[in-house]
Amino acid sequence: MSNNGSLHVMWCDVMRPHIFKWRCDYCADCDSGKKHSRFKYLLNVIMDIISLILKFYIVMSTFKLKTLSKCEDSGNFSYGVELENIMGSRGQARTPWRSGASNGASLRFYRGDRLIVNVCFLKEVKFTLAGILYSNDGGVDNVDVFVNGRHAGEFNTRDHSEGGHLWNRFYSSGILAQHIELPSGKHEIEIKVADSDCYGLELDLLVLTFEEQVDPHLLYCDGRVLLSLDPTVCALHNDGLLKFWGRFFRNLWYIKLNVCLLVCFFC
Repeated sequence: MSNNGSLHVMWCDVMRPHIFKWRCDYCADCDSGKKHSRFKYLLNVIMDIISLILKFYIVMSTFKLKTLSKCEDSGNFSYGVELENIMGSRGQARTPWRSGASNGASLRFYRGDRLIVNVCFLKEVKFTLAGILYSNDGGVDNVDVFVNGRHAGEFNTRDHSEGGHLWNRFYSSGILAQHIELPSGKHEIEIKVADSDCYGLELDLLVLTFEEQVDPHLLYCDGRVLLSLDPTVCALHNDGLLKFWGRFFRNLWYIKLNVCLLVCFFC
């Protein structure tokens, strides 16, 4: 076999298990050394790339709702809703990247902020609000949870700070409410930060546990974020509003000064 063929076989032996499972058919067959056409090799590569794209599309199509676990021993089924996806794109001021989060990002919330999660059922269900994954680096924050407008539970975050290093450490709130029975249709779960320090907290995942299996693709209907009408200073700073209003008032004083100079000049 030529040097090129030998090098290609070595490349195939090393890379074939890792890259698209290419068959390495162009220069030499990895098993028998039989040569094949360039066309067949390129066709295999194209088919593998198409397969990878389809797999990626399937994963992204179920991005908003992630099935956490299936507890077959107790007959319960747990599903998690990624809360940062409701806000929008990850990696923004309100949805920072977090390697410790279940989906690589979280949702930054402050006092007065509300999150609406609408869930849909095809039949009557009985479930438990198994908890909310959160992180906190600062004082205690109090969070209320409502189901169809009725108070269902609440929890307090841990009171601890390590100079910002705890934002990537997520904890469970614990069970918030049990034995919730709802008929078929659309229902609202609201998460509200009743009180917090200036820095707020970060929410990651809402976990629901059902006695019967439900379709995860139909469970999450939609959601929306309602930011506080009386934001904290940290919220304004995080959202960039302090810089905006600072520039606005500086420009306003500049305009007033120019008007006064013009009036004085003509007078």
